[in-house]
Amino acid sequence: MKYRSLKKEKDFQRVFQQGKKINCPELTLIFLPGQNNSTNQVAIITSKAYFRKATQRNLIKRRLKAILRQINLAKNGLDIIIIAKTPLLTKKFEDLKIVVESIFQKAKLS
Repeated sequence: MKYRSLKKEKDFQRVFQQGKKINCPELTLIFLPGQNNSTNQVAIITSKAYFRKATQRNLIKRRLKAILRQINLAKNGLDIIIIAKTPLLTKKFEDLKIVVESIFQKAKLS
């Protein structure tokens, strides 16, 4: 999947307020059709409350970015926020990929 980073505060607020939210024990996915119709914008949030060490937060972000590059989304022009939760630390890459693919299928995005 081709994507850019979601960076602007107003975009974050718009997605949090108007977006559709899907929860699972490992992740929360919030998505909304964006204003840029050609590419998807993605933000990955790893909180200090869940991951105390910066190395843990960076590891989760790297893994999620790698998985997102491998997933083919059915739609373009989405703003996506992924919020990572604690159980991700115990998951291997392959298991994490299955979780991410299942949550995207649940959202009917892939």
